[in-house]
Order: sequence, then structure tokens, then C-alpha cells
Amino acid sequence: LVDAVKRMHDRLEIVSAERVRAELDKLMVAERPGPGLWFLVDTGLANEFLPELPNLAVEQDPIHRHKDVLAHTIAVVEKNLKLIDQAISESKAALSADPASTFFAGRLNHAYGTKLDLLRSAATLPSRT
Repeated sequence: LVDAVKRMHDRLEIVSAERVRAELDKLMVAERPGPGLWFLVDTGLANEFLPELPNLAVEQDPIHRHKDVLAHTIAVVEKNLKLIDQAISESKAALSADPASTFFAGRLNHAYGTKLDLLRSAATLPSRT
């Protein structure tokens, strides 16, 4: 699979930007997006629509002295997504004790969509270098 993607990643140009974004959104809400992000980098797919990601492999953090900014970034993304998922899961468990609480149940369902919005907002923040 990896070899095929490496050979054919330039065919991504026939895929609409909306479809690429939808697939990236699915990746970011996965339980562990790290392996998928590494796959995008390792196969060259990230160069086609998210070139900032593989470019982190050559970056060095002068403040924290990270040797591998790409690995650190992917680890931080996974850690923070896990915290968000844990908060949603705990809220769901609390609500299941009181199923009559439709207001909170509605808010929890909205939280899933908000998770993606927060990630998109964070991606547009300037770096602190």
C-alpha cells in the first residue's frame, strides 16, 4: 500500500479540496491520528495538501531544543485529542446516569463538532518562535 501511494500520490490532484478536507477531518477525530499523520508524511501525500507537516521534520525548536519537531508535534496533537475525547467520554458517562437531561445530551453531541472546529482554529495560530 505504501509503495502504491508513493508512486501515485500525484493523482491526488483529481480529488476535490472538499474531499481532501473531509478525509483529513476523519483522520483528526480518529482515536489515534498519529499513525495516519505519519503515513501522510512517509508517503509524500502531505506534500500535496499539508506541506507544513513534513516541513517540521527539518525544523529545530530553539527554545525547547526538540531534536524532532515533527515527532513532537504529532505526539502533542495525539495527547490533546486524547484529552478532548476523554472529556467527552466522561461527560457521556455522567449523562447516561440521567437520560432525562436532554439539554446536556444535546450539548455533548455538539461537542463532537466543536472538537473539529477547535482543531481548525488551533491550526491557524501563529507559531511562537
